[in-house]
Amino acid sequence: MKKALVFTAVLLFVVTSAFAQFVPSPMTLTAPATVNYDFDGSDLEIPVTVAGAPAQVIFCVFTKDKGADIGYVKNGYLTWHYVNNIDTCVFYTTGQNMAEGDDVIVWNGKNQDDALVPAGDYYYYLYGFDYLNFKIKVVQAMEWILHTWSASKYADHMLVEKDFEGNLLPKPIIYFEQSFGNSIDEGDLFGVVDGIETRSRWYVGNEPLDTTLMESTSYPCPGTERSIFPDPYAAEHFITKAVDGDLVAHIRRFEWVGGGESVQDMDWGDSGVFNFNVAAQDGWDAAISGCEYVGEDVIVASNSSHYGFSTESELVLVDATDGTEMRRLDVAEWWVDPDDADAGGQASGGPNQLSVRDGRLAMASHGSCMFQVLSPSAGTADTDWMIWSNGNGDIIGDRNNEEGSEKAWVCIDYTAVPNTYVIHQDANYFTTIPTNGLGNVAFALFAPDGTGIGYYTYTGEGSGPHHANDFIDVEGAYDGNYLDNVGIIMQGDPIDETTSGIWYLANDSFKGVITSEEVGVDAAAPAAFAVAQNSPNPFNPTTTISFSLVDAGNVTVDVFNVAGQKVDTLVNDFMAQGSHSVVWNASNFSAGVYFYTVKSGDFSKTMKMTLVK
Repeated sequence: MKKALVFTAVLLFVVTSAFAQFVPSPMTLTAPATVNYDFDGSDLEIPVTVAGAPAQVIFCVFTKDKGADIGYVKNGYLTWHYVNNIDTCVFYTTGQNMAEGDDVIVWNGKNQDDALVPAGDYYYYLYGFDYLNFKIKVVQAMEWILHTWSASKYADHMLVEKDFEGNLLPKPIIYFEQSFGNSIDEGDLFGVVDGIETRSRWYVGNEPLDTTLMESTSYPCPGTERSIFPDPYAAEHFITKAVDGDLVAHIRRFEWVGGGESVQDMDWGDSGVFNFNVAAQDGWDAAISGCEYVGEDVIVASNSSHYGFSTESELVLVDATDGTEMRRLDVAEWWVDPDDADAGGQASGGPNQLSVRDGRLAMASHGSCMFQVLSPSAGTADTDWMIWSNGNGDIIGDRNNEEGSEKAWVCIDYTAVPNTYVIHQDANYFTTIPTNGLGNVAFALFAPDGTGIGYYTYTGEGSGPHHANDFIDVEGAYDGNYLDNVGIIMQGDPIDETTSGIWYLANDSFKGVITSEEVGVDAAAPAAFAVAQNSPNPFNPTTTISFSLVDAGNVTVDVFNVAGQKVDTLVNDFMAQGSHSVVWNASNFSAGVYFYTVKSGDFSKTMKMTLVK
């Protein structure tokens, strides 16, 4: 079914405000864990509370626990959409604007085709992003101010929320992923100079303008570098991928040496390296082929670029423990099409943009309309590892779909818009792709099953390139969307402190259940550990902190200052399952920003509050 493009009104604006310590206001969307509905066509009103920032809220209804019944299917115009044993979207809205506070979502029990859905159990999702406020800076990265294109490229990054043992980091880390060298055709532009690569990382929460806090390391590089990610088995180790002038990829493991040259692990791989051939044309584009760790000892690397002539597109699976090849997944069915080349596009177009959330590998390419989420460790057949796939047909992310297009519905076309540079999922598996070439449109949004929902923008966005869009989503103080800010200016305009680096906007998502069954005492119990935004906020001198416990257990509620020092403990006691609240009286504390952390068992959430006097 065709869908109209969705645009949010925007005020063109160039950021000029001064910057202080990075202390974001995370957004929280709070709604009932379980909602009762008779599925009779009447209006169901679902109460929603928005805190931290105003939100444009998208509402989706999904089947519940029906994935096995749905099976492995493809549907849609041009058979654009594959799903494999997952619950699927039956209804969605393109969004409604909500101020901070209480509001409602209204649903009449009908699907996207305006037919009543059968009574039963359904998941419902909310996805919200700050549509009103301007981005705030996370890190300046002034040394990367060159020109619009390169500065956008340097917004490519990897956000790391947990250490190699799976523990949440006090401050998430940004590893800057991309640099180009002189081994192909870029001269000695960015990172690689005379065969030496320099890589940087940044701790989220540091003073954005204090670039002396940027940590860097260097190491010999055989070619043009692209990917960097932490080693899953040891602290202060990382894995990189480079492509040399002979179109050979090099995956290597290093020990990070801050301010010095990192040490290569020569026992990993074949004398310190795992090599494979890249199916790309000679040129800088050969480097743009992703590599990520997906869990269960598996590194996944793509052997294809974003445009080319190859009939081959594979994912190379490498054993992260020893650097040996495990197997390959053939993804040419989705990423190679000679007919597209005959029609004026390219024969192949990726995947070259990879990211991972909970073992789910999301893939995209700015040379193709294809978007895909896989579980590479699940098996060797597409019916094993496919989660969803979305190509031309539902407008969102499509190419050459305009009326009268000379290359009608050609998917693999590097010259067509929108260009879609990276792909990322939040904790509920909403997927966002920043877009380029659609005016001030900033990103495309896909539901957790790959259904294209709409195109959206941010306040102040212009028609410049949009390259970054990533999530910290661990119910912590830094939760939100991490992105670039070059879109506020035009392609080719100079970069300065208002556009370089990584920026932040608040966002959140929520998952609950709509059921035709009566909600009894057990069902009414919280389905998930939840912490609400304190109220009022800002406050003087008292505020209430509310939270819900799935199970009874010991609970602590602690207050911290911006330096991370604990300044007060409000609760340290055994508490029953259900909803609770505690009041903090801050009469003896100075005005400023504080954080509160509610912890119960393995669950913990930190949120920000502001004391004014």
